[in-house]
Amino acid sequence: MKVAGPGPTGNWVLTVPLRGVSRAEQPKTQTEGSGALKAGRITTLRITVVTGSDDLRNRSRLLAFLILRDGRRIGPKSLNCTSADNDSCEGIPDGSQRIFQWELGGWGDISPADVHRFGLSFESNPIGFDTGDNWNLDKLEVEYSTPAGTFTMYKGSGHPLYRFKTKEEWETEPLNLTH
Repeated sequence: MKVAGPGPTGNWVLTVPLRGVSRAEQPKTQTEGSGALKAGRITTLRITVVTGSDDLRNRSRLLAFLILRDGRRIGPKSLNCTSADNDSCEGIPDGSQRIFQWELGGWGDISPADVHRFGLSFESNPIGFDTGDNWNLDKLEVEYSTPAGTFTMYKGSGHPLYRFKTKEEWETEPLNLTH
């Protein structure tokens, strides 16, 4: 017999063994992949970027990615562009803060313990005789959400924390996420 209902982190199922039915013949319970969230699965990243004294120009593309402990790379996810067209890429003025959200639902079940590094990728896309874009990242905060709550993945700042030039990638040091 099964009894089911809503719960704080998803639906729950209580299964009571059927009398007179062997263990092998008992009905199967809800398992991973059936639509239930894994308890520690990362659902969303909230990425806060603060520019320094040099801005991120329009048409320049800022992307986020994760590197997992097994070597897989998740992403990239374009943060400041609304389409593949570079004209959809919005710049970030000097000394400004932008908050981006990345829903990880389409990337499979990623637990905090799976994450080895977080990174940003930058691509300058000048037009005509423009020079390539360079910009200063002064502050970066990355938070991740699971069904258990929201936690800090990375927090760093500097003047600059990192200076991006034309086309580069930056990664955190190895992370040790426990939630």
